[in-house]
Amino acid sequence: MNQNNYCYGLEQHHVYGTDKFSHGGDHLGICTYMQNFFEEDICIIILSNNETINQYRLGNAISDMLHHVDIAAPTKHREIPLNESQLEKYCGTYLKDKIKIEFINGKLYFTRFFGNLHIEIYPVGEGKFARRYYDQIEPYSIVENENGEMMFFGYIKNNL
Repeated sequence: MNQNNYCYGLEQHHVYGTDKFSHGGDHLGICTYMQNFFEEDICIIILSNNETINQYRLGNAISDMLHHVDIAAPTKHREIPLNESQLEKYCGTYLKDKIKIEFINGKLYFTRFFGNLHIEIYPVGEGKFARRYYDQIEPYSIVENENGEMMFFGYIKNNL
């Protein structure tokens, strides 16, 4: 085990008075998460063929319930109405073939992986966006930097 509690593809944490080993991820529209409490003979596996769930939050909520811990209700951010021209300023490519914001059929999408994955997002504040149908604790930020350039995930929008 290293200083980050990670070794051989598993993250280890001591919770509920026992050790939890976990691993998860998402790619190209699928997401997974696994937790194993070997001492208690408990294994929780989350598999989804889309990225509309927060697999980590769901897996942790299940393990909290199994360990008699109160869980918080899913988060739903209040949508702020913006017109098409206000939304268009966020649209563009932020990382070639990886991160793009698009306005399609009246909706804003976070598009990933060569346009293969479209995640609907909606405005929840100035430069703040949340995924539709997703329990997202912290909204995404798409903001102007000191040079007036739009940035998303630390990448500057390419206007070409």
